[in-house]
Amino acid sequence: MLSRPLLAAALVALAFAGCVQSGETPGAVTVTPAGTGGAPAFRLVDVAGSSDVSEPSIAIDHKGHLYVSAPTGLPHASRLWTSADDGATWKELTPNPTPLGGGDTSIAIAPDDSIYVTDLWAGSATISTSHDGGASWFASPIASPVPFYDREWNAVDKEGRAYFLGRTFTPGIAAWVSRSDDGGMTWIHAGNPWINPDTSQESQDGPLIVNPRTDEVAVVYSCPGPAVCVSTSKDQGMTWASHVAAKASGSVGNDFAGLAADAAGNWYVAYAESVEKGTVIKVASSRDGATWSVPQVVTRDAGTRLFPWIVAGSEGRVAIAWYGTGVAGDPNDQAAMKDARWDVIMAQSLDAMGAAPSWQLTRVNAEPVHTGTISTEGLDPSNPNPPDRGLGDFFTTAVGPDGMVQMAFMKGEGGKVGLVVAQQTSGPSLLAGPVLPVATPSAGGLPVTLPTLLGP
Repeated sequence: MLSRPLLAAALVALAFAGCVQSGETPGAVTVTPAGTGGAPAFRLVDVAGSSDVSEPSIAIDHKGHLYVSAPTGLPHASRLWTSADDGATWKELTPNPTPLGGGDTSIAIAPDDSIYVTDLWAGSATISTSHDGGASWFASPIASPVPFYDREWNAVDKEGRAYFLGRTFTPGIAAWVSRSDDGGMTWIHAGNPWINPDTSQESQDGPLIVNPRTDEVAVVYSCPGPAVCVSTSKDQGMTWASHVAAKASGSVGNDFAGLAADAAGNWYVAYAESVEKGTVIKVASSRDGATWSVPQVVTRDAGTRLFPWIVAGSEGRVAIAWYGTGVAGDPNDQAAMKDARWDVIMAQSLDAMGAAPSWQLTRVNAEPVHTGTISTEGLDPSNPNPPDRGLGDFFTTAVGPDGMVQMAFMKGEGGKVGLVVAQQTSGPSLLAGPVLPVATPSAGGLPVTLPTLLGP
């Protein structure tokens, strides 16, 4: 989110990990030991000089080039790195030459590999666009005619139309969408995916995405109930229809819900719901964005899970990643979380549209990524002993041209904080069968490569 303290120096080790238990003991899922049964394995790569960032956004173009953007705090431009050699080396780009940024970032890549990077500066956002792989940029400091407060997201449809979403608190709480039809040169106001006139109930919206089959635009958000809602647009963001995707018995503000769409056009939401024993990860699916399945529980045992992010590939193939600990409780509670070990966990399903999907859980990291509290409350100046905000409010995941999952997250351990890119090196792909890679916007608003299946 917009407010965050500066982070400490970076030191992240190169590590490999397979599928292990590590405090996450899920119910009704398969946990496969490392190196057996085709379990996913990951290579972890640190991004040097990244101690001043948080909340990274990752994207992959159709050539497999990686892009990671992350904010540094106001009033400084956010940072953007790229790698053309599978993360072996990184080059920093400068999409925003102004100080109008640093609050939040979001990144999207068009079907022609044009890059859109948003940089929040509270009054609006600077959207920088490159049509030559980052060699040159055009920056627009006013992404929306409506001043907004927090958390913007980007997406691009298959026709190359770019979308921007930001959230305001005046009047009421609302999401506002702008659209560019000319490659980021100009932005016009579109519609409101959601409006909440009750300012006492904060709505958090997750990623803005484009369905790779239907080209519908959608955003997921927390709505009164508590519940998770999805708002969709069939007319390039001008009008929106909102539907309840999942009703909850506990809070779903842990922190953002995730949204994805697979190559067949199916929708998925993933969220962390508060229960008596911490939080559980749940998933619901829909074939049309209006009627949703009964939510499936991915994790059942005691524990706390935060910041779920979901991506999809071929029909029914999805992956969800989150921070997880076996300690059940409020992640902001200093006493409860004093010795809590946090890991990055990925759950993968190859039959997520089935009546009873199966899930395989993998611990991505070998060493803990964090110990102690993780803040889900923003910054509270009145709190003399606030929870740790070094990991920010979310991290992101994308799918490469080979269907392998890649993610960017923060590691904060022993006072040393830095940006890590985790790359799946083996195990099931999210792309099934012979495919022709086609660059499209990804689930979660991050552009990745999804398949065009051969045959009828």
